[in-house]
Amino acid sequence: ETIRHEAKIIAVFDAQYMRHAIGHLVRNAIAFSSSGTFVTVAAARRDSMLFFSVTDQGQGIPASEIPSLFKDFARISVRPTGGEHTTRLGLGIVRRIVEAHGGTTHVQSVPQQGSTFTIQLPWKEHVTEQ
Repeated sequence: ETIRHEAKIIAVFDAQYMRHAIGHLVRNAIAFSSSGTFVTVAAARRDSMLFFSVTDQGQGIPASEIPSLFKDFARISVRPTGGEHTTRLGLGIVRRIVEAHGGTTHVQSVPQQGSTFTIQLPWKEHVTEQ
C-alpha cells in the first residue's frame, strides 16, 4: 500500500480578526478610489510567509505621510472620494491585529496612481498522511 503525503499550509490566526483586517483594507481601497477603477485582492506564499495584498488605482498617498499611516488618529491629506466619514483608527487597528498574529503591515503608494497595502503573516508547512 502506498501512503501519499500532501503538504498543507498551516497559518494560525483568529479568522474573525483577520477578516476584519483584510476587510478594512478592501473598504479603504474602495473608499479612496474613483468610480470606474479597480481594486485587486491577492494572496501569495513565499518562503515561510503568507502575503495578503489589496491594490487600488486611487489617489495614492504622499511619501511623507506613509510613516504615520498605521498610527491611531493619523491625519493624511488624501480624502475618501465619495465623502465617506473616517475615524482615522482603522489602519492602527489593522496593524495591531496583524502584529498580534506575528505579522507585519506594509504600504507602497504612488500619488495619482494608487496604493498597495500588504499584510505579511508567518506560516509553516505541515505534512499529513492521506
